[in-house]
Amino acid sequence: MSSAFRGKLIENVLVQQLDTPLSRTASTTLYNGVAATTTSYIDGQGFDEIIIVLTKGVVTGTASVTTTVVESADTNPSAASAVTSASFTTMASGNTGEMEVISLQNKDLKRYLWLKTVKSNVNADAAAWAAVAIKKAKQSVSTTATNVVQDLPA
Repeated sequence: MSSAFRGKLIENVLVQQLDTPLSRTASTTLYNGVAATTTSYIDGQGFDEIIIVLTKGVVTGTASVTTTVVESADTNPSAASAVTSASFTTMASGNTGEMEVISLQNKDLKRYLWLKTVKSNVNADAAAWAAVAIKKAKQSVSTTATNVVQDLPA
Protein backbone atom coordinates (compact mmCIF):
# COMPACT_ATOMS: atom_id res chain seq x y z
CA MET A 1 0.00 0.00 0.00
CA SER A 2 1.28 3.45 -0.81
CA SER A 3 0.12 6.95 -1.61
CA ALA A 4 1.73 9.37 -4.03
CA PHE A 5 2.11 12.97 -2.85
CA ARG A 6 3.27 14.94 -5.91
CA GLY A 7 5.81 12.35 -6.95
CA LYS A 8 6.89 11.34 -3.45
CA LEU A 9 5.95 7.79 -2.48
CA ILE A 10 4.83 7.34 1.10
CA GLU A 11 4.53 3.72 2.24
CA ASN A 12 1.76 2.29 4.43
CA VAL A 13 -0.55 5.30 4.22
CA LEU A 14 -4.14 5.45 2.97
CA VAL A 15 -6.00 8.75 2.59
CA GLN A 16 -9.80 8.56 2.79
CA GLN A 17 -12.00 11.55 2.00
CA LEU A 18 -14.65 11.84 4.71
CA ASP A 19 -16.51 15.01 3.94
CA THR A 20 -16.41 16.87 0.65
CA PRO A 21 -16.00 20.66 0.67
CA LEU A 22 -19.59 21.91 0.61
CA SER A 23 -21.62 24.76 2.02
CA ARG A 24 -24.43 23.23 4.04
CA THR A 25 -27.61 25.14 4.82
CA ALA A 26 -29.82 22.43 6.38
CA SER A 27 -29.59 21.76 10.11
CA THR A 28 -28.50 18.15 10.10
CA THR A 29 -26.33 15.40 11.57
CA LEU A 30 -23.84 13.83 9.18
CA TYR A 31 -21.48 10.87 9.50
CA ASN A 32 -18.44 11.28 7.22
CA GLY A 33 -20.44 13.79 5.20
CA VAL A 34 -23.63 11.77 4.67
CA ALA A 35 -26.74 10.76 6.58
CA ALA A 36 -26.28 7.69 8.80
CA THR A 37 -25.53 4.68 6.59
CA THR A 38 -23.78 1.39 7.25
CA THR A 39 -21.27 2.03 4.44
CA SER A 40 -19.80 5.43 5.31
CA TYR A 41 -17.33 4.29 7.98
CA ILE A 42 -13.57 4.51 8.47
CA ASP A 43 -12.36 0.92 8.85
CA GLY A 44 -9.43 0.97 11.24
CA GLN A 45 -8.56 -2.72 10.91
CA GLY A 46 -4.86 -3.18 10.13
CA PHE A 47 -3.90 0.42 10.84
CA ASP A 48 -1.92 1.69 13.82
CA GLU A 49 -2.79 5.38 13.66
CA ILE A 50 -5.72 7.34 12.26
CA ILE A 51 -5.28 11.06 11.69
CA ILE A 52 -8.38 13.13 10.97
CA VAL A 53 -7.95 16.54 9.34
CA LEU A 54 -10.90 18.94 9.47
CA THR A 55 -10.79 22.07 7.32
CA LYS A 56 -13.27 24.66 8.52
CA GLY A 57 -14.75 27.10 6.07
CA VAL A 58 -16.99 30.12 6.52
CA VAL A 59 -19.92 29.95 8.94
CA THR A 60 -22.67 32.57 8.59
CA GLY A 61 -25.40 33.90 10.83
CA THR A 62 -26.08 32.01 14.05
CA ALA A 63 -25.12 28.59 12.70
CA SER A 64 -22.76 26.41 14.68
CA VAL A 65 -21.19 23.04 13.95
CA THR A 66 -19.96 20.53 16.50
CA THR A 67 -17.64 17.80 15.28
CA THR A 68 -16.64 14.63 17.12
CA VAL A 69 -15.14 11.26 16.31
CA VAL A 70 -17.45 8.36 17.20
CA GLU A 71 -16.71 4.61 17.28
CA SER A 72 -18.55 1.31 17.13
CA ALA A 73 -17.80 -2.41 16.93
CA ASP A 74 -20.28 -2.68 14.02
CA THR A 75 -21.13 -0.50 11.01
CA ASN A 76 -24.08 1.36 12.54
CA PRO A 77 -23.08 5.01 13.13
CA SER A 78 -26.34 5.82 14.93
CA ALA A 79 -25.30 3.49 17.78
CA ALA A 80 -21.69 4.75 17.89
CA SER A 81 -20.28 6.40 20.99
CA ALA A 82 -17.95 9.39 21.24
CA VAL A 83 -14.21 8.77 21.39
CA THR A 84 -12.77 10.40 24.51
CA SER A 85 -10.71 13.52 23.73
CA ALA A 86 -11.56 13.36 20.02
CA SER A 87 -13.69 16.41 19.44
CA PHE A 88 -12.90 19.49 17.41
CA THR A 89 -13.43 23.12 18.39
CA THR A 90 -17.00 24.20 17.57
CA MET A 91 -17.33 26.11 14.31
CA ALA A 92 -19.33 29.32 14.61
CA SER A 93 -19.80 32.63 12.84
CA GLY A 94 -16.43 34.13 12.01
CA ASN A 95 -14.62 30.86 11.19
CA THR A 96 -12.60 31.27 8.02
CA GLY A 97 -10.30 28.61 6.68
CA GLU A 98 -8.99 27.07 9.88
CA MET A 99 -7.57 23.54 9.95
CA GLU A 100 -7.63 21.23 12.96
CA VAL A 101 -6.01 17.78 13.30
CA ILE A 102 -6.67 14.87 15.66
CA SER A 103 -4.36 11.85 15.84
CA LEU A 104 -5.73 8.62 17.31
CA GLN A 105 -3.87 5.43 18.22
CA ASN A 106 -6.02 2.67 16.75
CA LYS A 107 -5.15 0.09 19.45
CA ASP A 108 -7.43 2.03 21.81
CA LEU A 109 -10.40 2.22 19.40
CA LYS A 110 -13.23 0.05 18.17
CA ARG A 111 -12.96 -1.05 14.53
CA TYR A 112 -15.34 1.46 12.86
CA LEU A 113 -15.08 5.24 13.15
CA TRP A 114 -17.04 8.22 11.84
CA LEU A 115 -16.54 11.95 11.87
CA LYS A 116 -19.91 13.10 13.25
CA THR A 117 -20.84 16.69 12.41
CA VAL A 118 -23.96 18.38 13.74
CA LYS A 119 -25.03 21.72 12.25
CA SER A 120 -27.48 23.52 14.48
CA ASN A 121 -29.36 26.79 14.60
CA VAL A 122 -31.08 28.45 11.66
CA ASN A 123 -31.50 26.36 8.47
CA ALA A 124 -30.86 29.37 6.24
CA ASP A 125 -27.43 29.99 7.75
CA ALA A 126 -24.52 28.32 6.00
CA ALA A 127 -21.53 26.38 7.30
CA ALA A 128 -18.76 24.94 5.16
CA TRP A 129 -16.26 22.24 6.05
CA ALA A 130 -14.31 19.31 4.60
CA ALA A 131 -12.40 16.42 6.17
CA VAL A 132 -10.03 13.54 5.39
CA ALA A 133 -8.76 10.57 7.37
CA ILE A 134 -5.16 9.47 7.00
CA LYS A 135 -4.71 5.86 8.05
CA LYS A 136 -1.15 4.76 8.78
CA ALA A 137 0.15 1.23 9.24
CA LYS A 138 3.56 0.03 10.34
CA GLN A 139 3.28 -2.90 7.96
CA SER A 140 1.69 -3.32 4.59
CA VAL A 141 -2.05 -4.05 4.63
CA SER A 142 -4.30 -5.02 1.77
CA THR A 143 -5.72 -1.86 0.19
CA THR A 144 -5.54 0.22 -2.96
CA ALA A 145 -3.09 3.05 -3.52
CA THR A 146 -4.37 6.60 -3.26
CA ASN A 147 -3.03 9.34 -5.49
CA VAL A 148 -3.29 12.73 -3.79
CA VAL A 149 -2.84 15.63 -6.18
CA GLN A 150 -2.93 18.49 -3.71
CA ASP A 151 0.34 19.69 -2.24
CA LEU A 152 0.50 19.42 1.52
CA PRO A 153 1.45 22.53 3.50
CA ALA A 154 4.99 22.66 4.83
